[in-house]
Amino acid sequence: MMLSLDHATAIADMRPMAFPSDLWDPGPIFDNLSALEKQKYLDTLHSLLPLSTDIPPETLEFFAFHRDLLAVHEVAVQKPEDRTRRTELLRWTLVRKFVELPATQDNRCALMKAESKNSPLPQEDAFLALETSIRIAAQYLTRLVFYSRPVEASIFADFNDIQHWLDKPEVRSFASNSLLLWLLAAAACLERNLRLVRYRRRWHAPRFLLLARHMRLETAEAVSKLMQKFLYAKVPWEDHLERLFAEKDEIFQETHCNLNLYPDEIGCSGDAEYIFDIPDQDQVDDHVTVIQWATPKEAIAATS
Repeated sequence: MMLSLDHATAIADMRPMAFPSDLWDPGPIFDNLSALEKQKYLDTLHSLLPLSTDIPPETLEFFAFHRDLLAVHEVAVQKPEDRTRRTELLRWTLVRKFVELPATQDNRCALMKAESKNSPLPQEDAFLALETSIRIAAQYLTRLVFYSRPVEASIFADFNDIQHWLDKPEVRSFASNSLLLWLLAAAACLERNLRLVRYRRRWHAPRFLLLARHMRLETAEAVSKLMQKFLYAKVPWEDHLERLFAEKDEIFQETHCNLNLYPDEIGCSGDAEYIFDIPDQDQVDDHVTVIQWATPKEAIAATS
């Protein structure tokens, strides 16, 4: 709880976290697994499937870190008969997942300073924004995996960052369509989860669905196969993706997205920039005004 509060207040105050990760990082656990646990670990998709070549080399270690978390989590949930060992493994995953938060917050602070001085962002800062978006998307995924209740998965979620950075062409220029789809899918799943707790206008979901259509991925199953090359957990992502596709008409109607304005005969290697040109419209629903393009700082100001 202390680490969660440190993270939440650091985001609100836009400052580095107070507690460095090396004070509480439990370290890797693979060498401490039993022979059977190691085999189960190696049999997970997180271990078996190679990472996508669309992942920037600078972030490969980060993806490997989160795949390790998810593999150990799968081993833990397969041990219902040994509650003590299951608890030990789950406790490790819950503490270990905080290791990346200080670095992510440092990136966020650096980007706020860079953005205040430059528009558009220089290449180095634009790539840092993409790297930070990747970090946050992975954290969205682990939230959905580790917390079964929507309110627990959503609390302290620094939600506006991916929307804010992917709105910038100079940031998107470093990402392939496949990587963009993974980023949007991660955010769209947590976005849907947030709507189970409180109303929120969807920004990521329509862009995710448009990009999936652009890439000729017409079903949740087709998207899942691509997502597995990045970072993916069948539970609960599969359910969220299926529901996103089922809610497609509602999502486009809600965001006033007219599909007739967007081409549907584009190959998967074609330019997908049109997907980020959906008009921005504020919306009032049940007396709640939603500011669609709010940055974290603007969102805090709007609700204070």
